[in-house]
This record gives sequence, structure tokens and C-alpha cells, in this order.
Amino acid sequence: MVTEDVGLSDRIQREAIEAKVMEIIADQLDKKEVGLTDTLRELGADSLDIVEIELKLEEWFGRDFLKTELDWTVSQVANNVYHKGGRA
Repeated sequence: MVTEDVGLSDRIQREAIEAKVMEIIADQLDKKEVGLTDTLRELGADSLDIVEIELKLEEWFGRDFLKTELDWTVSQVANNVYHKGGRA
């Protein structure tokens, strides 16, 4: 029972991080919708957008993250945040 609660809590935390990452990326790139499988390049990001996204992520989650790459999917960016201890 405790394991199920931890798994559910973990999934909820991950989904909250994914939602915030998608919001930050959509805002920076002026997009109405951003999907988890979209790459930053596909969304029209350039190197300056990447820097701005990284700064916003660091500000929101209070952590430094791995350098984000243009070919990363939104899900990969969210995983980077999650595994570095970001909390929504």
C-alpha cells in the first residue's frame, strides 16, 4: 500500500513538472500548445530561446540543470528537471 502511494505521488509530481515545463516553453516560444514529444527545434527554438528557457526553469524550480539541447523533446527537458530534484 505504501509503495502504491509513493508511486502515485511520484507520478503526480512528474506530471506537475511536465505541465510547468510545457508552460514555460510555450510562453517563451509564443506557442498555444506544446506536446511532450515535440523537440525544441520543431517548436522553432533557437539558441537564445534555449538560454531563456533554461533561466526560467532555474528560476522557477530553484536548481541548475544540464545544458538543454535543441533536439531534446519537451519530455526530456522535464525529465532533466525531475531528476535534478525540481519540485512543482
